[in-house]
Amino acid sequence: MNVAQRRETDGRPCLSVFAPKNSMPMEEALLRADKMRIGLAPNKLLSGADNRNISEAFPCWTGTLFAYESPGKKLDKYIEYLDTENNIQYVWPVPEVHVGARGIALIAEHPGFFMDTDRGTRIIRAYNYGIIERFPASDGWYLGDARYGIPSGDSASASNPEALHLWRVDRMVSLVVRGYGDTNYPGKERLVNMGARPSDRLGAVTVDLE
Repeated sequence: MNVAQRRETDGRPCLSVFAPKNSMPMEEALLRADKMRIGLAPNKLLSGADNRNISEAFPCWTGTLFAYESPGKKLDKYIEYLDTENNIQYVWPVPEVHVGARGIALIAEHPGFFMDTDRGTRIIRAYNYGIIERFPASDGWYLGDARYGIPSGDSASASNPEALHLWRVDRMVSLVVRGYGDTNYPGKERLVNMGARPSDRLGAVTVDLE
């Protein structure tokens, strides 16, 4: 593990390379961070950071966990995603107040959640959670919400420096990923990847809040 800490002089939290790119799947990143009692960097923090000194981690897992359903589908009691690479089912129980809602994503920040393990199933237990309303039904450019920096609402112009490029799939339960493996990908610094499988091997960045 290569930990290259970037020290800030302006009061912002310090970011560190916890694992270089292509290193570990989602669960391994979470387990190692929990064991060391450190937090994976949240999505919003990576949007506002100078990431040059932690670039070796990209594409990387963030600490922002999410779940969303198929576009237009009402939320049932659970949002479920089967990762066919590791044959593990990831399940986020939907709070009753949101059952029947459309177009929202559930969000929790590490270390404010854990996963109950039952053989091939992981059940998300969030101490605290939030929601993203008007979560987009398709890829594209959007402004990030104020709390989590997740693309939401109406589409935006790529020329707007505050816009983020969302990548989503049909349904998913995973961590937000930042960065892109292809260095020629346009706007890769602003890509919010919400379609990465938990089994994907990526880097990770941690944050020191002290």
